[in-house]
Amino acid sequence: MKKKNDIKDKYNKWTVITTKRNKWGEKMVECSCQCGIIRLHRLKDLESGRTTACRKCSDFVCKRNIIKPIAVGERYNDWLVVEIIKTPRKNSYDVLYFCECICGKFNTVDGWNLRNNKSTSCRECYLIRVKREGRGSTRSRTGETC
Repeated sequence: MKKKNDIKDKYNKWTVITTKRNKWGEKMVECSCQCGIIRLHRLKDLESGRTTACRKCSDFVCKRNIIKPIAVGERYNDWLVVEIIKTPRKNSYDVLYFCECICGKFNTVDGWNLRNNKSTSCRECYLIRVKREGRGSTRSRTGETC
């Protein structure tokens, strides 16, 4: 049996303020996050856990995994994190890091690229590795040499 009054109910970090229906008949709730931000959500999104908090309070939640912060001094492939240079941008959840490659060159790298092995080294080291491994040089799709 469903509740009739959802006001003051808590769903993770959201607290329900008012309820209403949208033009398709779905139950909408106006919620307040624990930090004070007020947003309108579908009740089923709150009940299912699809939304747990506002973006500010989300603890860098990405789908179902919590993104662990990268510490200064950590090594990701050929990159060594030297310092955090920028906090999350307006439409991004991630941070920019100032990193040093094993060859001694410095570059800024996005945290998502570090964690997901999209950036493994500087451009020069990457080109050396590709040439050494022979990837994409003179081979066609069928494997024949040109």
